[in-house]
Amino acid sequence: MTSPAPIRTLVIEDDPALAQNETAILSQVPGFAPVGEAHSVAEAIAAIDRLRPNLVLLDVTLPDGSGLDVLRAIRGRAEPCDAIMVTAATDMATGIAARRMGAVSYLAKPFRAAALRAKLEEYRDRRTRLASPDAKPTQADFDTLFGVRAGADAGAPAPAACVEPSSTASRVLDAVRLSGGGLSTDEAAKAANISRATAQRCLAELERAGQVRAEPQYGALGRPPLRYTATIAD
Repeated sequence: MTSPAPIRTLVIEDDPALAQNETAILSQVPGFAPVGEAHSVAEAIAAIDRLRPNLVLLDVTLPDGSGLDVLRAIRGRAEPCDAIMVTAATDMATGIAARRMGAVSYLAKPFRAAALRAKLEEYRDRRTRLASPDAKPTQADFDTLFGVRAGADAGAPAPAACVEPSSTASRVLDAVRLSGGGLSTDEAAKAANISRATAQRCLAELERAGQVRAEPQYGALGRPPLRYTATIAD
C-alpha cells in the first residue's frame, strides 16, 4: 500500500520564535511536512499562492490585519487549503467566525506541545480516513467532519477553550514569563509580592490551565523542589 503524501503545512504566526516552535512540533509528527512560515497577512497570502500547502496553522493577531482575512482569501481559491487556528484570541465571536469561514479546528494559546500534536494527529487521521478511495463514510464520520460530538446534547455548553486565570494568578504568570528561566514557588511569591501559600495556589491554577509547567529540580536533599516555566504563549 502506498503511503499518503505528507501534509504540506504552512505556519502563519506573527512571532517568529513561536512560529519556529510550531514548526519544530510539526516536524515531529509523522505525516506532516512543514513548508514555510509567514508572519503577516500579506506574507501568508503570498506564501499560500507560492507553496500551495494542504494545511495552515493560523494565528488571528497579525501585524497588518487578522487571520480571519487570511481565511477569507483561502476560501476564495479554487483549491482551498484547510486551517487550524492557533491563537490567543479566545472570544467566542472569533471562534464562530473562524468556523463559519472553514477552520477545521481551534487551539487556544498558551498550550502544551502535546495539545498541538493531538490536534495534528486528529486532523491527519480524519483526512486519511475520509480520503481513502475505499472509504464508506458513516454518520459518525459526517458528525466528525462537521464538528458534532456523538450523543452531544445540543443545549449543553461547549467546554471552555482556555481557562482564564484569576488576577493574582495573572500576576504570577507574568512573573514566570519575565523570568526567562522559570521560578520556584518562593521566587514567584517574592516576584508577585504575595505569600508563599497564595503563590502555590496560583501556580497550581496556572498548571491546570496549561499555562505553566512544573519540573522537579534534582540535586538537593529530600524531595526535589518544583520550578515553573511558562508554556508557549502569544
